[in-house]
Amino acid sequence: MVPFAVQIPEAQRDPEIEKALLAEGPGILNWCLQGLTAYYASGKRLAKPGRVSVATGTYRTISDTIAYFLATECTLDPDGMISRLALREHFEKWCEEEGIRRPISARKFAVALKSHGIRNGTKYAGERFWTGIRWKNEHEQELAEQTQDFQHSILGFGRG
Repeated sequence: MVPFAVQIPEAQRDPEIEKALLAEGPGILNWCLQGLTAYYASGKRLAKPGRVSVATGTYRTISDTIAYFLATECTLDPDGMISRLALREHFEKWCEEEGIRRPISARKFAVALKSHGIRNGTKYAGERFWTGIRWKNEHEQELAEQTQDFQHSILGFGRG
């Protein structure tokens, strides 16, 4: 995924851009052929720019609602433990805040959590718990918010 976060204001757009690009056609073709030659010379390997890797990873995380929820609200911790009911309620509230109208069912939620390494915990005082997870502390929350702001400002998606 290549992020295109820049939008040219209407007043600055060149209405003759197509003509300009067509006039530069031979030069653009030569540039493409040079790139193709370099590609074959490198053994058909492309270096992935860091920004593309970040954008792709972020998009995948955001596309996976559970992964995005976990990244923003929780920390995977082998010693951590969260009430199953509290986690589900927090997830539903988070979905509402994120504009997700229909959160996945409780059963699919459990399957998704397990796919992220979170385990069924024990029952304590009549309440069931997930283990391997805990709520983010204040410092971790601040870092998550800064990351989301960066993603939004640089990549054009994520929480703004």
